[in-house]
Amino acid sequence: MNLSFAKSILWLSSLGAFGWLGFQLYQFKNNEQDLLSTKVTAEGQKRVIDEREQVGKGDDTSLVDYNNVVKGFHSFDWTGKKPPPPPPPPGPPDEQPRGRMVTPVDDLLTVLYIQVDSSNPEKSLALASPLEPKLAPASGGQIQLSTGEALASPFEYWVVEAIEGEGVRFAYLPENDEDPEREPQWASPPSPIDGVIVELGDGQSVRVPEASGARIPSAPPGAYSQSRPSRTLELSNGHYRLGEEDLKQFGDNYLEILSSEVRTTPHLDQSTKKWAGVELVSVAPGSLAAQHGAMDGDVVKSINGHPVNSVNEAINYAKNNSDSVNTWIVVVENAGIERTMTFESN
Repeated sequence: MNLSFAKSILWLSSLGAFGWLGFQLYQFKNNEQDLLSTKVTAEGQKRVIDEREQVGKGDDTSLVDYNNVVKGFHSFDWTGKKPPPPPPPPGPPDEQPRGRMVTPVDDLLTVLYIQVDSSNPEKSLALASPLEPKLAPASGGQIQLSTGEALASPFEYWVVEAIEGEGVRFAYLPENDEDPEREPQWASPPSPIDGVIVELGDGQSVRVPEASGARIPSAPPGAYSQSRPSRTLELSNGHYRLGEEDLKQFGDNYLEILSSEVRTTPHLDQSTKKWAGVELVSVAPGSLAAQHGAMDGDVVKSINGHPVNSVNEAINYAKNNSDSVNTWIVVVENAGIERTMTFESN
């Protein structure tokens, strides 16, 4: 094919294309008014839709949902490894443990003081500070524990089984669907304990351990007055006459008074590096102890010449000699300054 023949073919093709285009323009021009005046109606739309083939209907199985295609693409293992076996079908649900949630005794309370009655163990008492707010009394403060009594709801499953020198033993009260062989739990005072636990013997008299030393000597005749006021009076600086009501209040509530009004700790003598005396870390203002001359930082060294190394030891000696001693001389040291306090109990 020469060049002139190819050019002729191109010219004829161009003429044909221009001719077809001109015919279309002619047809549009003649029908322009009809095309512009045609309105789209709902019936016309429905007719067009019905005339079209419904995609996805009929027997055409060659159509695949797009979402399934994407899911298969991403889940396909392109490494060529054999897929792992499917997981086994779930079995029956495990049986849930029956019973209630049990809170350990140590998370519920802290034992502060223990009073052991060896002649009648059922009358032994203990004072505890609640750690669980639900155990706190409505008036606040500490709770008293007695043998045979259960803790307050919802912890009534713990029952005081025994109060001994080692601490308070709680027995567990199971429900009908629980194992009755649960071990008891102990709540012990803070350790180490300096001194002895208050221990009552026959006739409610305080029994002093043999290792405590000599008894407090009796006061000489005429060293005290027979009269006793209802409230303690300060006769002179550091010299007090104990009141009847104050003595009774301390005798009835000494456990609570010691736990709430006075905070004590064993005292380490820096000069000798030995434990000697009881330090009053803090004394509540207006408390019974403050009314009797106790101050923050006081270190009680001795009572009637007998060294004092613990609060319980002081209580033991005071109760053991209350019938024979009427004057109590207490040596106290504070900030290196020593002073003597005298208390007349009759």
